[in-house]
Amino acid sequence: MQKIDLPRFHIALSGTCFVGSEGSEAVEVMQKNIVMLPGGNAHWIADKPGRKLVADSDTGEACQLGIPLFQNGEITNQIMCGIVNYDQQGAHPILDSLPEVMHFPMLEPDEPIWMTVALMNAEIQRLQNVGDPIIDRLTEVLFLQLLYRFANNNDGASGFLAALQDR
Repeated sequence: MQKIDLPRFHIALSGTCFVGSEGSEAVEVMQKNIVMLPGGNAHWIADKPGRKLVADSDTGEACQLGIPLFQNGEITNQIMCGIVNYDQQGAHPILDSLPEVMHFPMLEPDEPIWMTVALMNAEIQRLQNVGDPIIDRLTEVLFLQLLYRFANNNDGASGFLAALQDR
């Protein structure tokens, strides 16, 4: 597991999984759930807690090469993973005010967040490539949508996070 200092996210397109890190409890990520790690913290993904873990560098490389590490038989789970790049010249007060793991459960197909996910997935399928400016911009849109959702659903927000709530 490795920290990368950029926000990461995992989206369960189908099936379920668990995401956890050293600093938090495992989160069950059900279909149409998103988990975001705004600090890019080292973490793991598994079908259930307690499994032998594979290094994220190995799984990322396997994904890029199109070689599934865990697939035997019919595909039952599909997870979209991503990283949000930004200028890292200094500290980022909004990211610094967020929890280590953010879970967004029960997203509906007609919600703008899930519609963005569906468009990202369609572009990835169409292009057969994740290195594309359209996908990069959609990832940024998704990141902003998740920040707004979090800020609007957390009344106790303070600092820069609370500023997102101020119209």
